[in-house]
Amino acid sequence: MKKILCILLSLNISIAFAQDEIAVKSKITRATFFLEGAQVFRSATVDLKKGNNKFIFRNLSDEIIAKSIQATGTNSYIILDVAHWISYPLPELSSAHALSPQVIKEMKTMKDSLVIMNLITEQNNNKITHLQSEKNIVINNNLMVQSDINDTLPILKEALLFYRAKLDEIDGEIYKHKIRQNTIAQTTTRLNTRLNELKTYESQTTTTKSSKFEKQHEVLVTIFSERDINDTKLEINYVIPNAGWSPAYDIRANGTDEAITLTYKANIYQASGTDWENIPIKLSTFNPTNCNLKPELPVWDVSKVSYRQKFPSSIKMKENKSAEYEYDDKKSMKTMGNVTMNTQLELTEASSIIQSEKVVKVEVDKHPSFTNIEFDIELPCNLKSSNKSILIFVSTTTINAAYQRYLVPKLDKQSYIVAKIGGWEKLNLLNGPVNIYFKNTYMGETLLDVWSPSDSLQVSLGRNQSVIALRNKIKDETKNIPLSNLKSREMTIELTVKNTNDNEEEIILQDQQPISTNEKFKIKLNDAAGAKINAITGLLEWELKLAPKETRVIKFTYIIECDRDAIIE
Repeated sequence: MKKILCILLSLNISIAFAQDEIAVKSKITRATFFLEGAQVFRSATVDLKKGNNKFIFRNLSDEIIAKSIQATGTNSYIILDVAHWISYPLPELSSAHALSPQVIKEMKTMKDSLVIMNLITEQNNNKITHLQSEKNIVINNNLMVQSDINDTLPILKEALLFYRAKLDEIDGEIYKHKIRQNTIAQTTTRLNTRLNELKTYESQTTTTKSSKFEKQHEVLVTIFSERDINDTKLEINYVIPNAGWSPAYDIRANGTDEAITLTYKANIYQASGTDWENIPIKLSTFNPTNCNLKPELPVWDVSKVSYRQKFPSSIKMKENKSAEYEYDDKKSMKTMGNVTMNTQLELTEASSIIQSEKVVKVEVDKHPSFTNIEFDIELPCNLKSSNKSILIFVSTTTINAAYQRYLVPKLDKQSYIVAKIGGWEKLNLLNGPVNIYFKNTYMGETLLDVWSPSDSLQVSLGRNQSVIALRNKIKDETKNIPLSNLKSREMTIELTVKNTNDNEEEIILQDQQPISTNEKFKIKLNDAAGAKINAITGLLEWELKLAPKETRVIKFTYIIECDRDAIIE
């Protein structure tokens, strides 16, 4: 019922506006793709009369963000109003005039013949019924069973002849009518078959243009002009949500002494319900779906703690802290609502709370909020309305890079070439997948992370077999410490690095020592063999310069002290 009222209301609105409005023929002239959504521009040529003019744009996209609709012009007139509504036009009925007179006449003949055949069938069935009743009367009569008559043999014979003749006559008539009944049924079947064929032909020839109430977006533009203006341009634009683009890259390097070629590509799609033919497009890094409100920090009251049952001393602190901040975390999430933050919360005691992404869903953006980069695509595009994306070319640039080889023998015996790109901020890059080609060989795919805080953008170019390394554990000894409840485990690692190339190679060798956030586990590095040590992560790095065919051996030792009952992984 509500749907019918909405349809009638839209029809009344259309009728009310139809007295003044002029429907224009518009076409899509250009489009700007956002990361989510697209801005569509439609243009029409109109004639303005002095005074108020109303022009309606129909057959727009299936989905439109109504608040985004704008109208612009190229002449000296004033746009008074831009109105938007959704109409539900009634389906257009098919016209019988689309059929030829011969087909129409034959369909009428078939229908009339079927009516006559139905009457004949009824008449024939009635005759069979009457004959069957007459037969029953003859069979069931009692003329020959009267007790006061002494039947003679001649009378009996005459009666039997009468019965036989009468029954044969009735059966013969019934047989004739049943044959006629079968003939009538066959004729009726042929007539129905032909009529169904004609109806099928009619439905295929005169199809209904709309079999249901399909919504249509319409925009009415009201213009005031001080004079008559002919052939002036009127343009509207609006944002649709079912479109967008995402970046993709190709990185090609021909050697470690040459520059890198970066090819910028884009996967674009639009599912607006309308095909876009031969239109210029732009790519924008703006995302209109993001919340533009400044985030507000809620009050952080640490006194609101939910205490629970005490746990054993070995896990009491960990469990209690997790419990209380789990409660405070949910409280924070409810307070923040749907605000999208552009920076992460930095908390002073990371060990006392759960991870920050559980506190509030954040999306880090290193660029200023008002920065919007646009790429003009040189060639016009033909885009079918589909959820399937197409790949287009954006640009190509050559950039200088510093190449560095890395060895991580704990994970892989082969070395890796990493290109460090400086000044990448000027390239207007976004996060996206990268196809890597080194010396015209496809090396695989990686992910470009432009949000990294590093001054240079690092891209792995794949493996390098010219420098290899082996890692061996040459000592692993555990013993109890006298006069204490402690034990120590001493481990010595041997790294063998070999340059199989005929040229000198510079390489960074990486390994690690264990770390502990539990004061009951103490880590001591006895011999670092000249490595740079990262005390927070335990990373060990050696910067090596290997002569051609040189093999170098590096050993480092560390000791772990802990309770005798503790298990060291």
